[in-house]
Amino acid sequence: MKLKMLNNKVLTEIAVSLIVLALVGVGIYFLVQKFGNNEQEEILQDGDSLGEELFNKVKNPTEDLPQTNPLETEANPFEKEDTNPFSSYTNPFE
Repeated sequence: MKLKMLNNKVLTEIAVSLIVLALVGVGIYFLVQKFGNNEQEEILQDGDSLGEELFNKVKNPTEDLPQTNPLETEANPFEKEDTNPFSSYTNPFE
């Protein structure tokens, strides 16, 4: 019976100490958030980030791709070409 009471007392002390540690941790977190340094935010706002610099330097890979939309392509690809080989031929019987 004495062993059972000791176990309950030990468990209670462990639970109370864990709750106190959690409250201390939450308090420290909020203090750091309130009074901590914000130098990192200022540095990021001052200049371009590495991502912006790389984005501006990278070439668009889809720039030189051919037109593949069937709704915008020409129906007759030979329309601009001279496809009649006899257009400059004169009729010898006239």
